[in-house]
Amino acid sequence: MEDSMSSFLIKKLAAVVFLIIISPVYLSAQTITGTVLDVETKEPLGGANISITSTDRGTTSAADGTFSLEISQKAETLTISYVGYSTKKVEPEQNMTIYLSPTISLEEVVIQAVRADTDAPDSTKYCETKGA
Repeated sequence: MEDSMSSFLIKKLAAVVFLIIISPVYLSAQTITGTVLDVETKEPLGGANISITSTDRGTTSAADGTFSLEISQKAETLTISYVGYSTKKVEPEQNMTIYLSPTISLEEVVIQAVRADTDAPDSTKYCETKGA
C-alpha cells in the first residue's frame, strides 16, 4: 500500500513539475490578428509590413489587409508600414484595425514627344519642363 501511495505521489509531483515548466511557454506567447486599411478610402492595404518594434520578427498583411502575428507578452509596440503611407506604432491587441494615412500626393505628369528629323541640329529645343 505504501509503495502504491508513493508511486501515486511521484506521478502527481511529476505532473505538477511538468505543468510548472510548460505553462510559461504557453503564457508567454499569444497570436494577435488585425486588418490594415487606408484611412481615407477604408480600402485594405495588402502587403503592409507589421513588425514587433526593435526586433526582426514580423509579417505582412494579406491582399484583404488581414494579418496574424505571434507575439510575446513582453512585446510593447508594433510598427506598421506601407510604401507611400506614414509609419505607425501601436500597442498590440486582439482583432485590431490599423488605419494608415497616405504621405505622397501625386500630381499629374504630362509626357509629350516630338519626332525630329535625323538631320536636325538640336532636338532638345523641343523639350519643355513644366512646374519646375
